[in-house]
Amino acid sequence: MSVHTTLAIESTCDDTSVAIVTQHEGVFHVHAMMTHHQRSHERYGGVVPEAASREHASMLPTIISSMQLEHTPEGLRMPFPLEDSLWLMKQQSDPETSLQFWMRNDSMIKIDSISVAAQPWLPWSIVAWVTAAHMMGAMYEIPVLEVNHIMGHVFSPLLDQNLSTIQFPYLCLTVSGGHSDIYLITDDKKDWSGADASGNDSVRHKRWHYGMGEKITLANLQAIKLCQTSDDAVGEAFDKVAKLLGGPYPWGKWIDDHAKFGKGNIVLAKHLRKIVDKPQFSFSWIKAQVVALLAHLEKNEQELTKELIQDIAWVFQERVIQSLISKIQLMTQEHQPATVGIVWGVSANSLLQQKAKTLEASWAIKDLVFPSRLAYCMDNAAMIAVPALLETL
Repeated sequence: MSVHTTLAIESTCDDTSVAIVTQHEGVFHVHAMMTHHQRSHERYGGVVPEAASREHASMLPTIISSMQLEHTPEGLRMPFPLEDSLWLMKQQSDPETSLQFWMRNDSMIKIDSISVAAQPWLPWSIVAWVTAAHMMGAMYEIPVLEVNHIMGHVFSPLLDQNLSTIQFPYLCLTVSGGHSDIYLITDDKKDWSGADASGNDSVRHKRWHYGMGEKITLANLQAIKLCQTSDDAVGEAFDKVAKLLGGPYPWGKWIDDHAKFGKGNIVLAKHLRKIVDKPQFSFSWIKAQVVALLAHLEKNEQELTKELIQDIAWVFQERVIQSLISKIQLMTQEHQPATVGIVWGVSANSLLQQKAKTLEASWAIKDLVFPSRLAYCMDNAAMIAVPALLETL
């Protein structure tokens, strides 16, 4: 099996991230990752696309100089200090730039390609870094591989893991502020017609989101989108409800933290009813119920105490996570996957992980995978490397 190292870049939303990842003997080894988390959006309570794109562009010189790239006769190389043992990753922070550095004891890494997230998401956020990637590719005479951001998340459980971590068919749930989708990925082309549900040719990359029933090709794999959200994505519902309850930005984890101290409440359960199973995900309804509940409490002059907030968070989270679990269970029974993956920001939710692992223990799921690190759940450059490296196998 060939060895290939790629310099990966992610800038699709509000995180600027660069990583060095090698595929060697089926292991996707992350040598280093540098990530700048934009904090300027806190004052707005959400990501402002124009502000995000400008900050991406302003971080370009800092991050590129931090990489200390060396163009040697043997090719493009990136030196790292010998600080830690080979497989121990150390995180450092630079308060001046908000850059986080993860490094391993791997000196003078030879880079064979550049991989960059080129779709989908905030168009202007990716312009600076896609342009920079192609300029570096031309300068150092190495290929540039454009990667779909969604497929990066789908295969993020392979980071620091072996190819055998994912067995096919692979059913993957993507859950974030913009996504509540389910994909089925197979490596069997016996019945592969090369056309999607509408009769169009299958796609490798797409500038926007994949459509329902659309077939996607990646290396020797094929994927199809089975399910999506019809309104608010799950992460968006978490964010909006946390904001309604007075939580700080970013809101998602705040609900999880408060729900741990909450409890089931019969009165609240009547106001926040179970999410009805539908062919597609839908989370705007439960959010609207929280709005109605808060209006009811205000009308009755009932104080929104800390304990009541925790109980609302508990019931809301229970309803939302159970909806995700029910859909996973249904799709697992229908498609009989060898592996089920849960990825992206909401995959870090403690209740979702707990309920999914309960399904695995009951053999409703044969093999369950999550990203191996919290940082791999969020937008990051390392995951962008995986689809690119799959193409080189």
